[in-house]
Amino acid sequence: MNATGHVVVGCGTTAVGLQMARSAGLIDLPVTYFVTAVVVAGVAALLPDVDHPNSIMSKLAAPLLLAGLFIWLASPRLPDQIGGALWLNTLVALSVDLSPQAILGLSMVITAMAMIFVPVVTSHRGVTHSVLLTITVTAASLVYYSWAGMPVIFGLCFGWGWLSHLLLDATTKMGLPDWAWPLQFDDYDL
Repeated sequence: MNATGHVVVGCGTTAVGLQMARSAGLIDLPVTYFVTAVVVAGVAALLPDVDHPNSIMSKLAAPLLLAGLFIWLASPRLPDQIGGALWLNTLVALSVDLSPQAILGLSMVITAMAMIFVPVVTSHRGVTHSVLLTITVTAASLVYYSWAGMPVIFGLCFGWGWLSHLLLDATTKMGLPDWAWPLQFDDYDL
């Protein structure tokens, strides 16, 4: 499956699911949140391929890191003078009340670092295409969006986007050889 297919299915199924939930009265989502949730799912649908060095997400790691550092360092909550102990305190004290701008920048930096590190330690359709990591990133995104004061539906859409990628890849000839990582079920590849 290619990147376009992952984005179309991730965004499309999210939009349909959210609209069905809105029509049934299960959620009351403003249009801006609706669009944001669909975009979150589309981005998440690309992330499992970060383990492939030629993927769109791998190519975006360096620019994302630089942009995240800029946004984080330019955020209003950082001290005016960044040096020595102040820099270390800022880096370590993540429990302080960070501005949304600082949260965005910091999350971009962390994501970019993972995007740079993952292809070095795993093969394509390895750990990033496992059920365990899907559950882990979904839980982490739910915690992140809750902590950042954003709608938790964004975390659910992130998890769905990631899972939709795995479901599509499972239908290809290569399948998902490490779907049960860290366990190995050689007779049960997806």
